[in-house]
Amino acid sequence: MARTFQTGFEGGSKEVCVSTNASVTVSAAVTRGTWSGYSLDITGAPSAADVAVIPLGGSFSEFYFGLGFWLQAFNADLQFGGNNDVAFHWTAGGLLTAGGPTDGAAFGTGITAISLGTWHYLEAYIKIAGAGGRCTAKMDGIQQFDFTGDTLYVATAVDAMQFSSSFDYLDDVVVNDTTGAVNNGWPGDTKIVGLFPTAAGDSAQLQRGGADSGANWSQVEEKPPNSETDYVFETANTDYDLYNITNLAEAGDISAIAVWTFNRKVDGGPGNLAHRIKHSGTEYTGTDKGLPNTYDYNYHIWERDPSDSTVWSDADIDALQIGVVTKA
Repeated sequence: MARTFQTGFEGGSKEVCVSTNASVTVSAAVTRGTWSGYSLDITGAPSAADVAVIPLGGSFSEFYFGLGFWLQAFNADLQFGGNNDVAFHWTAGGLLTAGGPTDGAAFGTGITAISLGTWHYLEAYIKIAGAGGRCTAKMDGIQQFDFTGDTLYVATAVDAMQFSSSFDYLDDVVVNDTTGAVNNGWPGDTKIVGLFPTAAGDSAQLQRGGADSGANWSQVEEKPPNSETDYVFETANTDYDLYNITNLAEAGDISAIAVWTFNRKVDGGPGNLAHRIKHSGTEYTGTDKGLPNTYDYNYHIWERDPSDSTVWSDADIDALQIGVVTKA
């Protein structure tokens, strides 16, 4: 697949990040638009280079990313790799620069000055290589620079993006690698919409734990997740739930859907789950995901309608059921 990660923080939780400073939270008050329920709020974080670390969905030497951001100061840094192998920075005049750990503008300086205290959208393509490397970026859809040459410092591949405390808010983060037939290039200015369970689907095999709401779907619809307050669980393998979800109110091309779960295992043995959808009468199951010992997120991405490999339509999403199946 080519879409490796996407989040709008719509679950109302910062736990989709690899790590964050304790003061980082989510905001329902400041978001990119009416489609967005939450953004990642970094406003209270102390001065540091890695107050929020967001995964790329794999380790890559070549990838595209896009994200909405709101700056509180122009000394913000967005870094890739433990040695800041590729880093983006904004000058005092609001211009984007990119470079390595010792030469911050070696890959280029932008042409469009941005404003503080408002939303912008950054896209970039990075290829890490000693010869034939590349770094090119767009700000609000406008090309800023395009560097070809040596982009290799230490790491030949990176797996996360690190944000400094000068970012106020982040939203609508997407990552594409360069494989596959779709989502293998510039993501474009992307909206991420959260849709949540609203009614029972065609299977309710899992058990209810914690406070019993009377239905499986209403054990899992809250945002942010309430962990042990109410939940579904199962000790047997291959049991599964399906849930009907909110209708999609936003119009536009759908580049991918991601089904997310907040989950853990409760014993010392192996434990897995797989995400499942039901569409046009057929069930489709994602890859097995290992369960951690403490609560964390798992997800599976379907880039196209699996019944015919076409772009998802609004009607497809409105009729979709989502769920999870237990695995050994």
